[in-house]
Amino acid sequence: KKSSSNLLDYYIVEVPNKVTAETLMDKFKKSHLVEEVYMQEKPTLLPEIQLPTVSLNPYDDPRFLNQGYLKEAPYGINASYAWSIKGGDGKGTTFVDMEYGWLLDHEDLVNQKVELISGRNIDQHVGHGTSVLGIVSAEDNKVGNIGIAPKAKVKVVSQIRGDGSYNTADAIINAVHNLQAGDILLLEAQASYDGYGDKYLPVEVQPAIFDAIRAGTDKGIIVIEAGANGSNDLDQFRDRNGKQVLNRNSPDFKDSGAIMIGAASSTVPHKRLWFSNYGSRIDVYGWGENVDTTRAEPNRITKNLYTTGFSGTSSASPIIAGAATSIQGVAKEHLGRPYKPAELRTILSNPNTGTKSQNPLTDKIGVLPDLKSILSNLGYSPDISNNANVLEGNQFVWSMKGIGDFEFAKLDFNKTKEEMQIQLKAGVPHHYFDSTYASVKVQNPSGKVVYNKDIYGNRQQNAETQKIQVKVGDYIEFTHLEGGNRATLINVDKNIQESFGKKIVYQVTVNGLKIVDQISNPNPDIEAPTQPQGLQATNITANSVELKWNSSTDNVGVKEYQVLRDGKFIQTVQGTTFTDSKLTANIEYKYTVKAIDAAGNQSIQSSFLSIKTKEQNTSYEKWDPRKAYTKGDRVEYQGKIYEAVQSYQGNGDSNWLFSLSLWKTISIS
Repeated sequence: KKSSSNLLDYYIVEVPNKVTAETLMDKFKKSHLVEEVYMQEKPTLLPEIQLPTVSLNPYDDPRFLNQGYLKEAPYGINASYAWSIKGGDGKGTTFVDMEYGWLLDHEDLVNQKVELISGRNIDQHVGHGTSVLGIVSAEDNKVGNIGIAPKAKVKVVSQIRGDGSYNTADAIINAVHNLQAGDILLLEAQASYDGYGDKYLPVEVQPAIFDAIRAGTDKGIIVIEAGANGSNDLDQFRDRNGKQVLNRNSPDFKDSGAIMIGAASSTVPHKRLWFSNYGSRIDVYGWGENVDTTRAEPNRITKNLYTTGFSGTSSASPIIAGAATSIQGVAKEHLGRPYKPAELRTILSNPNTGTKSQNPLTDKIGVLPDLKSILSNLGYSPDISNNANVLEGNQFVWSMKGIGDFEFAKLDFNKTKEEMQIQLKAGVPHHYFDSTYASVKVQNPSGKVVYNKDIYGNRQQNAETQKIQVKVGDYIEFTHLEGGNRATLINVDKNIQESFGKKIVYQVTVNGLKIVDQISNPNPDIEAPTQPQGLQATNITANSVELKWNSSTDNVGVKEYQVLRDGKFIQTVQGTTFTDSKLTANIEYKYTVKAIDAAGNQSIQSSFLSIKTKEQNTSYEKWDPRKAYTKGDRVEYQGKIYEAVQSYQGNGDSNWLFSLSLWKTISIS
């Protein structure tokens, strides 16, 4: 296996005045120091073909039935089957789209929080990128479309670089640096080439781009490459050196490791569309017409537009990228590792698990992957559990346990009575954990939170018993840091028990419960709490400081505060006071606080408070039982150091020193 070329061997030369590019190229070609010289790539049309479309109402909802490419074979890739297998929704994977522009706050993409790795997001190309993202990543949110891999993390990278230049190779390399083995990089681009005019070719015909792709596949990244809209037989293509680098049957063949995509009709039998490149280098095909997905206008104003007419290898390639992401999610979940580029290309292009085109010998675009056949052939099957039994019934009990199997929370739900009894026991759930150890949330379909409780591991929990109303349609969410047998659901009617794991969301149905991905919130809380005010230090010693501040306000309610020291998070608290101990004497520290509500919205940080700890006092005055002391004062008595817990006036009683409400012993290091 040949490794990728050294990308530092490439140079860009500006053509001097009064010298033509052709003349300069001829001189370079004669130099024994130059292996190859060519004109730098210019922006080309994205690989979409404008086909007749149907005028749509952009507010149609839902659109899943329009997405024929998701259906079972031979029509589509059978995405629904993959979703029935854990990881088949792309969870645990990362997908990156490379092109020029996207509407990242489209209503069907906004909550994916798509990250722009680098480059510029160009207005004039925003429609194309938005359509590509919709095919792979449209949210499962009851509006618009659903992506093939909606749970994958999504990123984008632009060929229009930060300085305004157009550089595909640089965009690829930058993406590669930000990805891990097994991640998916989609190249939504095509290349012009000497003598081909507008008969576009795959981008890897340009040497620098080929080597950039190879750097990615050598790293283990799955590169999905549009085969381009040029109507070319790629087996006949010859590069500037006369080499048939795209012909797998030629000794000149160069393999970048990418998975190359052709385009076929949406109707069955699928036939190669007139514009699609073809040949032995094309691995698989996708729909090249009539693809229903998200779209956007260059002005970026409207956030809820859709199309039924996305087309070209532009539409075919993200369909395959979505299939690849789905398979990688399954592999990571069940094998503990993703497939390597060569493995996944073989899996996707296997003629025994894909839908052949109408005439494979002349179409020469490979097969349309069938996820059901592929995953079954690999030994994966839909997840079968006793959920169907354990979730059917009328009465359910949830139990959450901590260290030593201490049951710190128990919830008893009776569906007929529409009543849930919540019991929290007094004690410390698990002293090993200094953050949220478990949580319970109940919310109705309108978005109102009926009950919300975070349970901290190493904090004393007070006993609590209360009853709340829970109806059909309501959501119940549990989290537990350990899960396993410390987080269980019991179906009382059937005497069945199972672990609900580390996080689960149920929705109450007429038959009992069903597991859902997340709480559906029609009116999400996006308002942050107000900035905490009045941060001050109430007591400063050589080793500690006591802080307090005024409460923030919020439209729903403040859940907690985060305390930061010198810009770094140190503690979450639910009140408006905090004691920071184990500080160093005679050192300056800066503190700030921010408020967080139940939806995770964070306030602006408070103003900075600078404090300086006192110098370490190695000698302390002798304790006087008649003296007045202030909280924080330290005294010495019989070789031990004591610190006042509160301010008080002594009355001469020598036993007061041993009162835990007045004094505590400390150790000085």
